[in-house]
Amino acid sequence: MKYETVKSIILTVLVFLSASLTFALWTYQPRLSSLNDTYIDISIAEQKEISDIIRPYKIVYHDEDVSRGTVEQRDIDLHLEEFKNWSFFDVNEVYPRMDKTSFYDLIHGAGMVEIEFPNLVPLTTYTNVLNFSDEEEMDYFDFDRMVIDTNLEDSAEYMTVYFVNYQQGDVVESHVNRSFYEAFADVFIKGRRAYDDYTAIELNEGRKIFIPENGVKMRELTYLVSFGKNSSSEQSYVELFKKALFSDPNGVRPDTIQSGKEYSDGTSKMEVNETTNMIQYVDPQEEGYLVTTRPELIQKSLQFVNEHDGWTDDYRYVDWNQEQQKITYQLFQNGYPVFNDNRMTLMTQKWSNNQIYIYERPYYNITDNIPPPKEQETLPAGQDVFEVVKKHPQFKEENVKNIVQGYELNKVAPNTFAFEPSWHYQYGETWYKVDFDKLGGATIGLE
Repeated sequence: MKYETVKSIILTVLVFLSASLTFALWTYQPRLSSLNDTYIDISIAEQKEISDIIRPYKIVYHDEDVSRGTVEQRDIDLHLEEFKNWSFFDVNEVYPRMDKTSFYDLIHGAGMVEIEFPNLVPLTTYTNVLNFSDEEEMDYFDFDRMVIDTNLEDSAEYMTVYFVNYQQGDVVESHVNRSFYEAFADVFIKGRRAYDDYTAIELNEGRKIFIPENGVKMRELTYLVSFGKNSSSEQSYVELFKKALFSDPNGVRPDTIQSGKEYSDGTSKMEVNETTNMIQYVDPQEEGYLVTTRPELIQKSLQFVNEHDGWTDDYRYVDWNQEQQKITYQLFQNGYPVFNDNRMTLMTQKWSNNQIYIYERPYYNITDNIPPPKEQETLPAGQDVFEVVKKHPQFKEENVKNIVQGYELNKVAPNTFAFEPSWHYQYGETWYKVDFDKLGGATIGLE
């Protein structure tokens, strides 16, 4: 065969191969069926918004000679909806920083309305709830109470609202139009006499905690709880959390441990405590250190739980630890915080390198209320509560951060929980139950 003929054949083959490869690239479609077949959209309960998880828990109005307040959820919701209609402007931090006497006189003075939150809230985060026109002034300011000044002169065109960092003594001032005050006065100020009288617990350097002056009537509640969306094992919350948290649920293997079960894919693991009905998911490969700001962490933690519709009950933001990159949500029932010495009412996330590192939470859902067999009981009055708090070992006033009424959760049967009315106080970073049979109290889980 002649050389020219061989060269022509080779060239023809190369042209054919090139055309074939070009056609293949143009018409190629990846086979995604296997991925689509294994992908599962996990929906455990429901999603929530910032306004659902960051909520005030107490409102106190200061008159000349008496303070009145409420922790009733319906009252707080009514006023919070009113605040959402307000438009806040002229937002400025108060300079110079006030001395302590002026600061506490401003917050607790006559005509002031205090709206208290469980912990510091980034003002930038709360722009998702309230309407602000001056967002540039809000960076890096945290508040734990709103204070409304109702001392308006007849000629005043606006009302002043303060956002207060009670822990640090910082204040941001803002204004709303007088028209909003008129509506607020009709609902709140005129109806304040229906609220309970509150007494001031006097602490160091002028700090005050306002709690009911007289005994508080509350009823013990009993609820049935569920551990899944239905009776199917495939729809149990444990199974759904496994599918939501592991990248490849089919590669996860179960193992029996003393407290219940442990699931692992060789790297991450999820422990299931069948006594406390808690899960703890740990992804050790994400361990590291990258500081995230409070607004970023709140937003990421909300989004993370929303991705698997994981809000099974009324959990609210109560704590944040920058050093540990940890955020904590607590169960509330009928507007009251719920405590438990085994942490059965807490949802905790630890983040590392912008990824979830530890996720600890309950896997139950409160369902039906069992009619109460008991009459309402009366919790001790505020000053009596403080007398017990003062018996805390090596008591120091500066360590008392808060005193609240709420519930203690007790597991009375595998699927039955009792909510016992109780007083609790925060001493340092730890919460204790006010135990009138003991000196000071017993540790109750949140720290």
